[in-house]
This record gives sequence, C-alpha cells and structure tokens, in this order.
Amino acid sequence: MVIVNYNTGAYLRRCIKSVLAHRDDVEIVVWDNASSDDSLILHADILDRVHLIRSERNLGFSRAVNAAIRKCSGVYVLLLNPDAEARSDLISPLVAFLEQRGGNGVVGGKVLNPDGTLERACVRAIPTPWSAFLRLSGISLLFPNSRRLSRYNLPQCNDEGPRKVGAVSGSFCMFSRKVGEEIGFDERFFLFGEDLDFCLRAAEAGHPVWFVPAASVVHRKGVSMRRRPVASVFHFHNSMFQFYMKHLSCRHSLAFGIMVFIGVWALAFPKMIARLAVFPVRWVAESLEA
Repeated sequence: MVIVNYNTGAYLRRCIKSVLAHRDDVEIVVWDNASSDDSLILHADILDRVHLIRSERNLGFSRAVNAAIRKCSGVYVLLLNPDAEARSDLISPLVAFLEQRGGNGVVGGKVLNPDGTLERACVRAIPTPWSAFLRLSGISLLFPNSRRLSRYNLPQCNDEGPRKVGAVSGSFCMFSRKVGEEIGFDERFFLFGEDLDFCLRAAEAGHPVWFVPAASVVHRKGVSMRRRPVASVFHFHNSMFQFYMKHLSCRHSLAFGIMVFIGVWALAFPKMIARLAVFPVRWVAESLEA
C-alpha cells in the first residue's frame, strides 16, 4: 500500500490504524512530501509497520507515487489517500477482483463522504472539453444525476456491481506493481488529473479500468490542501488544461485550443481571487510555493 502524505496531521495515523485493524499483513509505504506539521509523529505500534520515506521537498503526487512504487515488493499496489479511513477490509475485494482477471487492470472502490454519500470523483468518464467545461463551471454540480450534464462523473454507478469505467480516483485504487511500473504516473501532473491520465493510458495499453463498489473507504477530501487553497484551484485547472493538451488537442484546431485555454483560466481566476479574499495573506506565499 502506498500513501503520499503532505500535512495531513492526525488523519494519516487514523488512516494507517484503520487499515491495519482489518488487515495486518499489509506492506505500507508512506512517502512524505516535506510535511511541516506533526503528521509523521507515528506511535510505535504504527511506525514498526511503516516504511517511511521523507522527501526534502514537495515532489507532487505523481513523482511521489512513482518513487514509492519502486519501494514496494508486493504483487499489487493500493493507492490510498492519508485522509481516507477504512471501515472494513478494503483490500481483499480488490485483490480478488484482479486475481479473477489474471492481475490485469486498474480497480477503484467506492469512496464515501463522511455523511455517507458517494464522492462522485471515484467513478468517472474520460472528460471531453464539453464535460470538463460543465465540471469546471459548476454546472454539472447543480445537476449531479443528469446523464447529459454530468458526464464527467458517473453517479449512476453508486449501487451497481463491478463496472468498466473511464477512470477511478487516485485516492483509492489498486493495480499490479507490474502495471504501475509499466504505465507509471505522468510526472508533469503535479496535483490532480494524474489519475485520469494514468487510467486512460492503462486502458489504452490493455489494462481496463473497473469500479468495484464492494470495497469502500470514507474520505475527508482536501485535508492536505486546506493550507494551500489557492494552489489547489490553480493545480486543478492547470491539470485539466494539461490533460486537454496531451490527449485531446490533436482532435481540434489551434483556435479551439486557444479557446480552451482562455476558458479554463477564465473559470479559474475568479475562484483564486475569491480564495485570496477569504484567507490570510500568509497563506498566499504557502500556496505559491508548490
């Protein structure tokens, strides 16, 4: 299991304890991206079970995952966010599903909000410029159950069994170590979008992506980015534009690409300004460091 940590405080300790409470045979690799809080003050009972690697600087999610995978020795790699918590055995259902398919594929489980609702980002289609616009503008959030206006996420998957999908969330997904090393996470994605890119490239390489709701976690989304609210908006929108340029720009004209660029940042800047107005000035410097 790989956990990339950045200033998640007690959530990291809670995450590790919750997993070990249901499976005590797990190899846990924690890659810390230069945290400045107390999240790495691990109790002895946890520390003995963790391979802890401290980076001298924040490498971003993709580089940290790639480096951590190289430290793993197991057949399968589970990516789990430090602000997630297991309420049951979340590993066995995913391993069993992959074993049935000869270890081939990428699988993601059900990610729940603390109130028990489905976190819609855990099961997604590969975005088009139109579906991304609906998501970035917030229109799809107003109509979460509309098949026409909410194609970025697939909320209709909530109560279904295993289903092949476009992408699952990097906050909770599993794949074989071989697939992780073969496909890898694109390190140009610092934060956000890397899971979409990974899932798309994995599927194109013959490793289909599946949503397996039999496995689930509770996720308190965004804990590590609360101290960097402006950076989170910047990285999210920047990653969406990077994804467009990498995978979709070849299908459209240069003029359309310019429109996409303008559209992405026209949606991003008001959100960034709004967060600047709400949070103290000292958070601005922290946000721009990443």
